[in-house]
Amino acid sequence: MNKPMASQATFKEDAELLRRAVEDRDSAALEALIERHSGLVMGIAQQMVSNRDDAGEVFQATFLKLVEHSDRIRDRQAVAAWLFQVAQNESRQLLRRRKREPVSSSPEILEQSVMAPTPSDSPAELQFLLEEIEQLPEKYQPSIILCCLEGQSREDAAARLGLTSMTVKGRLERGRKLLKQRLLKRGVGLAALLSVWQANQATAATMVSTALLQQTVQSCTSSVLLTTTGSTAVTTSTFSKGAILMSISGKGKLLFAVSMGLLFIGGGAVFVMNSGSSESTPAAIAVKQAEAQKQLESIGPVGLTSELMKLVELVKEQENRYRNMEVKLHSNAEFHLPLSNPQPGFDVSPDHPTGEWDDSMAGDGNSLRPMPKYVTLEVQGVAQQEKFNIRHKHTSTFSVLGMSDSEEVVSQEYMTHVRETQFLYDGRTLNLRDSVRPPKQVATTEIEQGYLLPHSVLLLQRHIARPLSAVLAGEKPNEHQKLISQRDWYTTCEILGEETVKGEPVIKVRCLSSLPDSYGEQDWYDYFYLAVNRNYIPIRSESTMVSDPQILQSYEITSWQELEPGQWYPQISTASISSPGPSGMDESKVMTMETKYEVISTETEYPDEFFQYNEEEKTQ
Repeated sequence: MNKPMASQATFKEDAELLRRAVEDRDSAALEALIERHSGLVMGIAQQMVSNRDDAGEVFQATFLKLVEHSDRIRDRQAVAAWLFQVAQNESRQLLRRRKREPVSSSPEILEQSVMAPTPSDSPAELQFLLEEIEQLPEKYQPSIILCCLEGQSREDAAARLGLTSMTVKGRLERGRKLLKQRLLKRGVGLAALLSVWQANQATAATMVSTALLQQTVQSCTSSVLLTTTGSTAVTTSTFSKGAILMSISGKGKLLFAVSMGLLFIGGGAVFVMNSGSSESTPAAIAVKQAEAQKQLESIGPVGLTSELMKLVELVKEQENRYRNMEVKLHSNAEFHLPLSNPQPGFDVSPDHPTGEWDDSMAGDGNSLRPMPKYVTLEVQGVAQQEKFNIRHKHTSTFSVLGMSDSEEVVSQEYMTHVRETQFLYDGRTLNLRDSVRPPKQVATTEIEQGYLLPHSVLLLQRHIARPLSAVLAGEKPNEHQKLISQRDWYTTCEILGEETVKGEPVIKVRCLSSLPDSYGEQDWYDYFYLAVNRNYIPIRSESTMVSDPQILQSYEITSWQELEPGQWYPQISTASISSPGPSGMDESKVMTMETKYEVISTETEYPDEFFQYNEEEKTQ
């Protein structure tokens, strides 16, 4: 981990730290941001929940929400105010789950005169402070929280908020005046409560151990590395609060995460579910990775580096035959998870959904839990040399479960969710559009894309939109390419030899795909079977996790279409995730998928405007 204070010293504004943490995946910025606001969040947590472990849970959940929902923060300068609210929401939700209530005020307290409470009898009065800050006008809250609760000077608060010192001074004075008036009505004084809060902060600081801080940073880093750019409405937090834990555990959670990754082409999501077992610790994972790497080295590459580079050139030569393509594809996926199916006692059917799902339905304190059943993906795209215009439409059907406090299913219905995304690149500017997110735009001439290349259709999960030749050569994705895939997978490949698959002579290649800074937890062995007589297009690919080789992720082209003599393209492909482990899953399958491809043209001639962002569509 990089030194956090370096980023903190260079970038005063919370907004810049958050942007670097989420968009640039800067681990130092993330750690600096968490450390900066750790006292505030832990202070609220220890005030509202009485158990040290519960406070640690609130602490982690709050910062995890920060990175997962950063796009929903209206004012990124006001990160402290956002954390202030979310920490309280997370505490209340935890208390509801524990069937406890926060310490409430007795009538006797309301009758007391304004006096300085001691730490031993401070919880009720401090709760007043939090509640009244929460009721202040929004524009006053950030200044009050930074200066009064975090102890920042006006100058530092101004730097973090992107405001002038005079503006912060004015808001601080007006906010303190309102806060003082509100607290006096409740029989307590602002100055007295702030002194108790400072004592509370000293205790909170001791509760933020190095281990807790590092664990929180690691959890948030994993979420940032594998965040969504266009997917179903399901988010990591949706499942981290029970949806997956109550139906599948251990390997099952991992299988679910892997299966979600099969669904998305040119922008998707992978959901990280940490089982919490000792085998998932960074040290244990590092040991597994070292053992797997040792095994790989002991086998030894059959082909020499020169042979691999020759293969890369052959693949690249064939890829160049497909640089002008217009293609439609249609994928149907089905999940075979226990809670995806109709539950006993409920007259429901996934073929007859009764409403539309919105991810806000799984918000704070809500007992609804979505489990995917069907996902349909429709893609229509044009790739013309380096340019592309790709449209996606994801239509998902969820089993929406109402859960009791004891995690029992009390209701069920099936609901749908539709999300549309678009990726445009005219050779100079990359535009990303999303039906539920603001547009993104970046100027670049460095996109090396594999959209619609038949060699890349089986690279859906880890190397989205990248040319197969770049993956085989071990080339690192550039920063702008990662705006599309949100992935940073590196590969080390070797030729294993020649085989026959479904009567086709193939060259078998094995690649170790790794995410940096993931402690080996996400490492995969990818096996590609390149069909020699089909333009070196992979007829099959198989993937297994380094840490759990029993999980098998497989893709296969089952039908071909010949565009012209000697030029092939997949017509139908299948994909699945399987494991011999979890019980209750049909034939050990977590998910199955079939994709059909329709090639519209191999000689596209669209004008530059077709690949550019249409300003008139911004409000549509």
